[in-house]
Amino acid sequence: MAYSQDYRKMILEKLNSGYSYRELAAEYGISRSTIQLWKKCIERKPYPKRTNKINDELLRKDVEQFPDDFKENELFALTVHKEPLVWHLNG
Repeated sequence: MAYSQDYRKMILEKLNSGYSYRELAAEYGISRSTIQLWKKCIERKPYPKRTNKINDELLRKDVEQFPDDFKENELFALTVHKEPLVWHLNG
């Protein structure tokens, strides 16, 4: 779960005012290690956005390399399911 910057600041202010990690964790339902991480760095850790779109160039190269052999293992390497691939190729 992602917590807002304000929420993190509020927790850290309580920590600085004398609350223990254990008390805050119990009161707010977050782990002590999460609070400790926030104390080290209050900023949220960015995660790269994943795309679900099939890379056309990768697909084209793979079909050229394996024209008659598109089995489940090749589909697994592309990290797609069979149905969208068939639709993409026939579309």
